[in-house]
Amino acid sequence: MARVARRLWGDAPFRTEAAGDGASARTYHRVLGPGGASFVVGLDPSLDEGSAGDLSRLWGALEGSGVRVPRLLDVDAASGGVAQEDLGGRSLLAALEGAGEDAELALHRRALGLLRPLHAIPPGGRPGAPFAGRALDHARLTAEVRLTCEHLVEGLAGAGRAASQELARAFDDLCREVAEQGRVVSHRDFHAGNVMVVGEGPGAELVMVDFQDAMMGAPQYDLVSLLEDCYHGVFPGTREAVRREYWEVLAEPSGARGGYGEFLRTYDLVHVQRAFKAAGTFARVFRERGDAGYLPFVGPALAGARAALARGGRFGPLARALDRLGRGR
Repeated sequence: MARVARRLWGDAPFRTEAAGDGASARTYHRVLGPGGASFVVGLDPSLDEGSAGDLSRLWGALEGSGVRVPRLLDVDAASGGVAQEDLGGRSLLAALEGAGEDAELALHRRALGLLRPLHAIPPGGRPGAPFAGRALDHARLTAEVRLTCEHLVEGLAGAGRAASQELARAFDDLCREVAEQGRVVSHRDFHAGNVMVVGEGPGAELVMVDFQDAMMGAPQYDLVSLLEDCYHGVFPGTREAVRREYWEVLAEPSGARGGYGEFLRTYDLVHVQRAFKAAGTFARVFRERGDAGYLPFVGPALAGARAALARGGRFGPLARALDRLGRGR
């Protein structure tokens, strides 16, 4: 923090204040300098020399591809600090609070605009970018399922090891099918809390944040993150309009397979896996950090997963296992 402050403001005094955190281990601090100037520092305890270099390359790749992200000021592996442009404290999630259907749709269409340059990055188009070497493949998807089984099914719901293993096995074919889809550069956690709104009114700018875990994934993954957000339920009309717009504008460049019906079937499968993974994250935060703030979202996440699975009429053993989990037995 200090070296960036000195570079920007010389010897002028500065102070810091908390700028929020989330379900990850990262915390954020705002550094306030002279004349209302400021920047934000994200502290990541997992940052080391290797990941700091990866993060700088990722930032450069996204900026070079026209993705609107905060301006990067500094990456310091020793402190785990990432200094970046201060976008203010208003997220898309906050902007959506109390919004009517028309306003909600307009904001989600703006958010979709952030995905266009991201998902249009051609395979191999950014050599050296870390997302090229990591993917939401079968191994990663099933590992996320196993973590949820550990923290939610066994740890929170109190189910036995046998029931947990049965549920993990039931997810296997679904994860395999999701992993076999075409891939785009995926933000990985593109919910409304990870989009900042800078300014007011029609001229407000939307900016993508918390993209450190970007990797290759199914085209539907970020769309599910946005439209099936555990923190904000969208109007049905918003969901359908934004999915249709994505399909019409980005389906071909993103490599989505089949027709619109197949696109939606895969969307539902992605929704099942991601919602289950999110419920596990909420349970893990409670068990490891004692933070119960996310527990109210576990039920809605699991309900969304069950509804998405029911629409396809497939994966019967998984549907029954999720139903038992939802009923607490």
